[in-house]
Parts: sequence; structure tokens; C-alpha cells
Amino acid sequence: MKLNGYETYCLYLALKNHFTLDKYDFFKYNGKTKNVSKESFLIRKDRFQFEKLARKCDDVKTHMIVNFLADRTWIGDMLDDEAFDATKRHVKSIQSMSYNFKNELEKIDDMKAMFTVADNGYPRILNEYMRGDISLETLIILDAFIQFIPKFDAKLSDDYIWSKFSFKARKFAPFLLQDLDKKKFKQILKERIENTIYS
Repeated sequence: MKLNGYETYCLYLALKNHFTLDKYDFFKYNGKTKNVSKESFLIRKDRFQFEKLARKCDDVKTHMIVNFLADRTWIGDMLDDEAFDATKRHVKSIQSMSYNFKNELEKIDDMKAMFTVADNGYPRILNEYMRGDISLETLIILDAFIQFIPKFDAKLSDDYIWSKFSFKARKFAPFLLQDLDKKKFKQILKERIENTIYS
């Protein structure tokens, strides 16, 4: 369903709160924020940018999520070519998520080592993510089965890099997992673990 400028603005506020505030949960509050009147929207200087995004974008919600994940929080940044390219890459990645998940798991030769933390370092899985070898989607799916993020939250609670990653993963997870075929992904993970053990 195509949104208008005002609806786009309301969605923007809800998603911005979700991806920037620890206490706001888009799902818990059903995407609602404090009452924002149409009148107050109409006097905003940036309202034309919301109207432009509403016209230009078929899936405003996905576009905003992708851009919030990339730390593009200003509406003007969501209108540039880089923002739309990022959304196209994300949609393509989601469409081939099981294929990507399987391929990225192939890069993990030692599952146990991937989820351990050295006294002075980061978990190997985070290093793989920061190098671009494993996607955020794969990490979130793995966490859905292994629950490694809470374990590292406790060990690395004062670490800025880990905390930022953990926050991003926690905020994106409900959007990614809501329609995920968990049985299918669990089977892919199980096969990879068995291949690792018996190879």
C-alpha cells in the first residue's frame, strides 16, 4: 500500500525511535509514537522530502530500515542514490537469504571457536562480520538458534564496538525473523554442523 507524506513521516518517527532508542520497540507499540498531528507535519520545512520519498519508493518501510541500519537517520540521506542502491542490495540479499546463509556458514571451519571470546579480543564471528565475510542477517539467524549475543553482551558490556553491533542486531532481528522459515534454516545449520564434525 502506497503511503502519503504524512504517513511516511509517522513511520519514519517510529522506525527512528526503534533504531536509535533502547526503550522504544516498534512491535510493542505497533509502530505508533506520540500523537503527531497532520497540522504539525504540514508546517515542517522538510515535509516535501517525506512526500518525495512516499512517491519515489514502493516499500518505504524496508527502505527506511535498510537506511537506519546504515546509520542514515536524516530523511534527506534516504533520498540519494546510495540509499536506494542499499535497499536494492538488501532486497536481493533477502530474496536469496537461505543461499547466502548456507554459503556464509561454509566459511566457518570451526563453529566452536567462532563463538568464543579471547580475554583481550572480540569473538571471531564479529571479526568475520566486520570484514564483510558474514552478513548481519546470518548472525541474527545464528543467534536465533544459538543465542550467542546475550552471552557476549555479558562479557563485553563495556565495549563500544560490541555494544553498537549488539544493539543493531537486537533492533533488526524482529523484522528479519518475523517471516523466516526457521525450520528450513535450522536444517541448513544442522547439516553444516554435522559436516564440520564428520569431515
